[in-house]
Amino acid sequence: MGSKPATRKRTVSPKRILQTSRSYIESQILLAGASLDVFGLIHGGARTAAAVARRAGADSRAMEMLLDALVAYGFLKKSHAGYANTPESETYLVPTSSLSLVDSLRISERLYSSWAQLADAVRTGHSVRRPMFVAGHEQAFVEGFARGMRAIARLVAPALVRAVDLRDARRLLDVGAGPGTLAVAFLRRYPRLEATLFDYPWTLAVAKTLVAEDGVSSRVSFVGGDFEKDALPSGFDVVLASQILHGIAEPALRSLMSRMRGALVPGGRLLIREFRLDRSRTKPAYGAAFSLNMLLGTDAGRAYTVDEYVAFARDAAFATARPLAVKGLPPEQVVIEARVPR
Repeated sequence: MGSKPATRKRTVSPKRILQTSRSYIESQILLAGASLDVFGLIHGGARTAAAVARRAGADSRAMEMLLDALVAYGFLKKSHAGYANTPESETYLVPTSSLSLVDSLRISERLYSSWAQLADAVRTGHSVRRPMFVAGHEQAFVEGFARGMRAIARLVAPALVRAVDLRDARRLLDVGAGPGTLAVAFLRRYPRLEATLFDYPWTLAVAKTLVAEDGVSSRVSFVGGDFEKDALPSGFDVVLASQILHGIAEPALRSLMSRMRGALVPGGRLLIREFRLDRSRTKPAYGAAFSLNMLLGTDAGRAYTVDEYVAFARDAAFATARPLAVKGLPPEQVVIEARVPR
């Protein structure tokens, strides 16, 4: 009798490849739900698909399929009474919630189409979408973007405020401040601190509204300008640069580092919050992905390694520069503290 042919044992699986290739489906289901305000319409009690569709101005059959998919992925619950939010969705996906991330999700929705052009951007080396922070965007977009950035920054603000002691500081400059969320968090912690927000005038128009909502307007001033090239105000104990370095070319980044140093008094310090990469530039994964996001949306932006951020500070004549241990900071982020000599 002949022996059975040997079977080759499979040592690798296609599962992860297939799952990754389809992961856009889950994100689009979530983003569609947020875009149609499904979570806000369901807020307060279970709703039928027909009721949600009617309030959303959508097709009833299609809405039922979307709601079922949101249940399947854990964003909604379904019972005989209809569809209801999960605790997670009630907290973060209802627009009226104080912790709402809906504006942030709307930013992701706007970014989605550019990611579909990633191969083109890699072929040409050029961005494929309009920069977010240039003049000419409709004010509704600027406000939505700022509110989305505020929602994200609020998630990390408590960790940063706990880790950085500003009890001796009196004046803080937030460069590229956007909504000024981290500055506001420090102001709430330190009653004697005052802050200046520096950003484009059209961004500051929104920031003024958001700062007023946060109740600290009396301790905040606003200076309009382009941090890539304009002079910065001076005489500050602390300069904050939160997630602005990744969007500009290295020569402009080095210029900005020097100008931020010039904005500080002797003994002052610069706080940089940024996405990070390790020395291999492959970890954390989100840092590597974020560099591609900068390829899609900027002429020369990218994520840098922690060593590079430290070197940029030392090259700008800061006396010391080091990463801080910030408990609760997302692993793809880093906070660098650089000090001016006394």
